[in-house]
Amino acid sequence: MTTVEKIQSEFSDRNWSEKTFEELFSFLITGTKSRSDLSPYGDIGYIHYGDIHAKWNLIVNCDNEEIPKISKKKVKNLPLLKEGDLILADASEDYVGIGACILLKNIKNKKIVSGLHTILLRSDNTKISFDYSAYLTSIKKVKDQLVSIATGTSVYGLSKNKIKKVKVYLPNDVTEQSLIAKIISDIDELIVQLNHIITKKKNIKQGTMQEILTGNKRLKGFSGKWETEFLEKIGEISGAGVDKKIKSGETPVRLVNYLDVYNWDFIYSKYQNHHVTASALQAFRCEVKQGDVFFTPSSEIRTDIGVSAIAMEDIPDAVYSYHVVRLRLFQDWDIKFRNYIFKTRYFLNQCETICEGSGTRYVITLKKFRKLKIKYPKDPKEQSAISQLLYDIDLEIKELQKIKNKYIMIKNGMMQKLLTGEIKIT
Repeated sequence: MTTVEKIQSEFSDRNWSEKTFEELFSFLITGTKSRSDLSPYGDIGYIHYGDIHAKWNLIVNCDNEEIPKISKKKVKNLPLLKEGDLILADASEDYVGIGACILLKNIKNKKIVSGLHTILLRSDNTKISFDYSAYLTSIKKVKDQLVSIATGTSVYGLSKNKIKKVKVYLPNDVTEQSLIAKIISDIDELIVQLNHIITKKKNIKQGTMQEILTGNKRLKGFSGKWETEFLEKIGEISGAGVDKKIKSGETPVRLVNYLDVYNWDFIYSKYQNHHVTASALQAFRCEVKQGDVFFTPSSEIRTDIGVSAIAMEDIPDAVYSYHVVRLRLFQDWDIKFRNYIFKTRYFLNQCETICEGSGTRYVITLKKFRKLKIKYPKDPKEQSAISQLLYDIDLEIKELQKIKNKYIMIKNGMMQKLLTGEIKIT
């Protein structure tokens, strides 16, 4: 008899019912401080909505995770988180992220609070088990309700009052809930293990990058001198891209936007699906050509600025966003090398140092962008050898990611059936 069959037998006489979030949870107050208020010297953990989106629908083990810190003086009136607390992000830039949540485990004596753009839900474990609650917003009917009550255009928001009325169909018996969650969490554990392997590979890649992309360690067979130049000497820096609007009489175009650059190392036509319009002049001046290097010139924090991506092909009907800076090189560098060379600490430290601003936004002006320096080998063969080494590591990471995605698909298929009662253990 399988695990599921045993559970089905054990709980064959139990019932499911529909309850609202308000019946299942208490809604507690959360913070308003942004990431700019965080400090490595802080004395209390602070969960920002960005942390939730980064760990979409995961049970977070506080023993293994490094929680961002903030001064307790800035959050002195907030309730400390308890074991099993569910934290939802109340804002998302797309529909996929609506309902993003994390459940904290092994908090013990750690002091952590829920911060900006979050909704803190607390149960007493008598109506809903802690582990089961982590999967609530993954249920399609619950997700659909959250999407329907979200408001906004470029950013979608959720209000506490509307979330309270969201309905969920679940087992009345919390023991049964816990067993359902256990089946799902076993697959989650496999996914977590793969994540650890992927993270290890990424760390190896980063270490290799910092050695061979600074000239400190040379690949066998190469000994030529490396150049150090300002960006304005190696290419044309341009900004003033196209906004996210559709205007009558303008040319329809696709937009390479901030998130494309932030999330992707390599930009391909098939992934560009943000449709806007541009004037004829903008369509010409802001075109996207193979080899163009794009940067994010702004960020909420200093340490997340200057992220880059490469256009791997000409995209004739695409333009870049006004939130993006383009570098078009004068020299014919290896195309993959263009991606990796701008991800060294040598380059990113400069970005963090010269950006201007405080509070919620930091920006690098075009004038300062042009004065950023880069170290590089002039020999195209060395560029190609370096990029191929790093690209091979990337391919390994992508293969591991594919395996992880397969487990996620298996989990999601099983999860919908278990969490909706289609596969009943009652």
